Amino acid sequence: MRTILQSRFFLVSGLGALAAACVVSACSSSDNGNSNHSDSGTEAGGSSSGSSSGASSSGSGSSSGSTSSSGSSSGVAEAGEASTTGEGGACTTVNVYNFDSWCTVSVGGAATAAAATYSACVIPGESILIDVGPKNSTFELGPDPFVYASGPGTATDGGGLTSTLNLLVGSTPACVLLCCPFANGTGCDSSETGYTAFLANCNQ
Repeated sequence: MRTILQSRFFLVSGLGALAAACVVSACSSSDNGNSNHSDSGTEAGGSSSGSSSGASSSGSGSSSGSTSSSGSSSGVAEAGEASTTGEGGACTTVNVYNFDSWCTVSVGGAATAAAATYSACVIPGESILIDVGPKNSTFELGPDPFVYASGPGTATDGGGLTSTLNLLVGSTPACVLLCCPFANGTGCDSSETGYTAFLANCNQ
């Protein structure tokens, strides 16, 4: 009888120890599982961070590209600014005064007209042609319609109907005075009203 009780005691004790061992084993397994899940979460988090960093880096690259584009536009504006200035060359002004519009005049090949004043802009060192004729039959070309020219030039008679002045232009403004007298040869002198003021246009 005592032997049977002892056997049952040992059996119960063995089962209790086995149950305790199972509980400990289960807890350990649970801990390992939690740890594995935690590590996996950490790794996933790391991967997510890496992706974020990549996106940030990519964004920075795009921003830099935009900045580069702005610089290119500025260059066009500058390149562009540098081209307009080069086209505008320096020139010397030539002013032509026609007393009381008694002559028809063409300056530098422009259309002939009977006006009181004319203006042209000529590159220094170049010549300009000034063609002159009487306005109508009331006037004549006269012996010399070119009353005054501030620069060197050569006048060519066109057969009594026209005359052409080939004027060499320098670096200072040029001034030319023209007068086609009446058919009787009068009018181009100080006795004519306004003639003195006309001469003053070229400081004469």
